[in-house]
Amino acid sequence: MPVEKGELAERLNPSPVEPPSGFFIEMSRFYVYILYSPSFGKFYVGQTDDVESRLKRHNDGFVKSTAPYIPWLLECIIEKESRGEAILLERKLKNLNKGRIRDFIFKALGPEVAAMPPSRERSDG
Repeated sequence: MPVEKGELAERLNPSPVEPPSGFFIEMSRFYVYILYSPSFGKFYVGQTDDVESRLKRHNDGFVKSTAPYIPWLLECIIEKESRGEAILLERKLKNLNKGRIRDFIFKALGPEVAAMPPSRERSDG
């Protein structure tokens, strides 16, 4: 059965299907986060797709490397479009010393850091 020219083009390039109304595709976002332990003056850098539950796991003692330094405060969150991008930034930040991490936080958050409440001020170390 022969195929007409227009019919072949339609088969090869079908019309886009319209999604139902109210339908949307949510893209996953990934986050690099920086925590601070005021009791020990330590920073921790990690990446996740759910910052709230990850912070809870850190503060509930389920993360072996951070459990001794509870409580943790969330200092900074950086959103990335892919896990790969988040992992690359996490690796870079984990190689910074405490002072460079503070500089990064200040640049990422801007003047809000300067207005940090006294209870969250940190001493150099």
